Amino acid sequence: MYLYKYILNQVNCQCYAHLLRCISGEVYMNKTIKIVLDNKLTEKNITRYQLSKITAIKYQTIDNYYKNKVVRYDRDIILKICVALECEVGDIIKII
Repeated sequence: MYLYKYILNQVNCQCYAHLLRCISGEVYMNKTIKIVLDNKLTEKNITRYQLSKITAIKYQTIDNYYKNKVVRYDRDIILKICVALECEVGDIIKII
């Protein structure tokens, strides 16, 4: 609570209100992470099956990423996908 009072004295009320919403998680409640792998595969003219063969990742795993069924993202899988598609992480992961 002391930190909030200190911040309130240092910044204007609008910034303070935004800070409180960020801390409470209110700002992030309407946001979600979406994998847009379909766009990149279409752009590169590669199928999910081909991507699984190139990356040595199981087809079912690629399919789960493709259909946004993944809850926990594996950095090694994302790295392999990005290297295979010659793209950046931000090209296949979006915050909506």
